[in-house]
Parts: sequence; structure tokens; C-alpha cells
Amino acid sequence: MGFDVKIRVLGAHNLETADARHTCFLVNDVLAIDAGSLMTALTPRERDGLEAVLLTHRHYDHMRDLPSLALATMDNGATVSLYGLPDTLDALSSRLLDGLLYPNFTQRPTAERPKYRLHPIAPGQTLMAMGATGAAGLEARAAAMPHGAPAVGYVLRSSRGAAAFSGDTGGGLHALLSDPFRPSLLFVEVTFSNAAAARARGAGHLAPSLLEAELAAALARGLPVPKIVAVHMDQRHEEAIRRELAGVSSSLGVDIVPGAEDSEFLI
Repeated sequence: MGFDVKIRVLGAHNLETADARHTCFLVNDVLAIDAGSLMTALTPRERDGLEAVLLTHRHYDHMRDLPSLALATMDNGATVSLYGLPDTLDALSSRLLDGLLYPNFTQRPTAERPKYRLHPIAPGQTLMAMGATGAAGLEARAAAMPHGAPAVGYVLRSSRGAAAFSGDTGGGLHALLSDPFRPSLLFVEVTFSNAAAARARGAGHLAPSLLEAELAAALARGLPVPKIVAVHMDQRHEEAIRRELAGVSSSLGVDIVPGAEDSEFLI
């Protein structure tokens, strides 16, 4: 029998402020996608329930809470699996968990039962049956995304359906939209408004006009475009982003909604 997959948006912005958090997701209470809001958005009990984290790339806002999360859950005896590109995991090990800024939690509390176990992945790789409880039976496939650092997005599938997560990207949505898992929901970054589209393009990010071009190309190829949830928004641009996304939605006939902290979706 199939099971629903609950996706909670822990953060929908590119910066943490008094009313915004870094883009981050929680799936079925046990699997996180990126780690920038795991301390600020989750209760102690929810943190203890985490089994695995899928990391999209090495930038700080996507890995920030891993050292604090390890300290906060050190005594629960559970090992958390961290999946990411070798570049991502190398940066995590050599910068955040280097034994100087924070302890090396890939060896502590013991080498046999560390807080974190690192799992290098490659684009195109499928991760099977992730987690032991709420994430059991989930498959995740990584897809290369163009960004300022080596990056991947993920397509997550259960027996009921699939959702895709772009991570930070300047495009490349075809890889997610054409995935055989056929996502019915796509969480995609839209960091800047159209006024800053050139800046977005140069930094490997999206603006509504750039997203429109990606989606129009997909539709021209005959690819289905699922419901889209825009995240990683810069609050300074958010009013314009929302207005411009509404225009893209109307022009292309695609369902596009801005993400919000603590909103939930089911697939």
C-alpha cells in the first residue's frame, strides 16, 4: 500500500531575518533537504527524529545548521546520513566540521557510531529506500544543476508520486522536468526580481523572467510542467517577485505559488 509524502517548507528565503529562514525542507519528519533552517525551524523532538539530509551544494546557507544540529542531538545515539556531491562533503569536512571551528562529528562521539556518516553521490545516482521509518520506501535521484558551486537538485519519489527540488540554480530545469519519476510538484529557487535578472544570471540564480524562459522551453518540448513553488526569495525583491510570478503563471497557464515558511504539501 502506498503512503503520502508530507513536505514541510522550513524556509523559503535566501537569508534569515526576523520573519524568514534559509531555504530548507523536511520530508515525512525524518528526511531534510539542505540544512540552513534545521535549528531555527524544528523543535528538539523534531531534530531528534532526523535520519538523513540531502545536501544540494556547499554554500553556507545550505549547510549552516549541521554543526549545531550535531551538538543538539549528540546524546540521542542516532547516526544521521548526509548525502552530497564530493565537493559538498569535502567543504563540510574541511570547513565546518574540521575539529577547529566545530568538532569532527564524522568521528564523534565514536568512530564506530558517529553523529554523521557521509555518503558521496553523483548526478544521475538514485538513492534507494532512504531512512528506516518515515522515509522508508522513498527514492531520491540527483540531477546536476548550474550554479556558482557544483550543485545538484533532487527528485524524490514514493509509490504515490514525486516532487522535485532544484536547490540553487541558474536554469537546467529540464533535467528535473524530464526525470522518469515525473514530479507533480517542483520547488524552484527564484532569488531575484526581473530588475536584477542580469545579476541572477551571473550568480547562477533565477528571476521570474528566467524561470519563464525555462518553462516555455519545457512546454515547447512537450514536457508537462507541474505545480511550482518558488523559494529562496530575497525579501528585498519579494513584492516584485510575487507580482512577476503571477504574470508568468497567467502567461504560460502554469500553477506557480510563492513558498512560505511552515507551509506543507502532500504528494
